[in-house]
Amino acid sequence: MFFTISFISNHPFAFAEEIEPSAEQYRFKGYEEYKRGNLTDSLYYYNKAVDFGVTDASILNDLAVLHEALDRPKEAEAYYLQAIEKDKFCLPVYTNLALYYKKNGPKGKQFST
Repeated sequence: MFFTISFISNHPFAFAEEIEPSAEQYRFKGYEEYKRGNLTDSLYYYNKAVDFGVTDASILNDLAVLHEALDRPKEAEAYYLQAIEKDKFCLPVYTNLALYYKKNGPKGKQFST
């Protein structure tokens, strides 16, 4: 009897909902890798979160910041603008986008969003 229970509980499908990582877990892993300076790994985990269909303003903002750190300014700007489209009240996005425009131009655009 013990062997059967042990075998079933170790089966990969027995508790799939607990084993499957969630979008929020991927986002957290992405953030942890970003803090460690592992930008490529961080991007991987953030993209996995997006694969789950999570595209709220805060994750898009995170992706924009990450793309800036990876020196991909066009992608960063696109993610900032997508984040504003998702939630026009997400203030950190506006701050980051203003700083982005201050650093990358074009002139005067840092106050027009």
